[in-house]
Amino acid sequence: MWRRSPEPLLLPNDVFGGTPRVAVAVPLVRRSAPLAVLAVASEDASAFDEEQIVLLETMAAQLAPAIESARL
Repeated sequence: MWRRSPEPLLLPNDVFGGTPRVAVAVPLVRRSAPLAVLAVASEDASAFDEEQIVLLETMAAQLAPAIESARL
């Protein structure tokens, strides 16, 4: 189920213990190196449309350099 990809991954509900119905995991990548994953879950099966996924990707792109700077 797990794969390396710069693209968001829609996760099945059993990843978070079965409570959420849908989840999105967006990789935080800096200089082609994975730093972390931004994972968001919801009980609403239709919680994440294309607009919300784009927002999460934008947040991930801004978080990655901040996390890298904090590590230095």
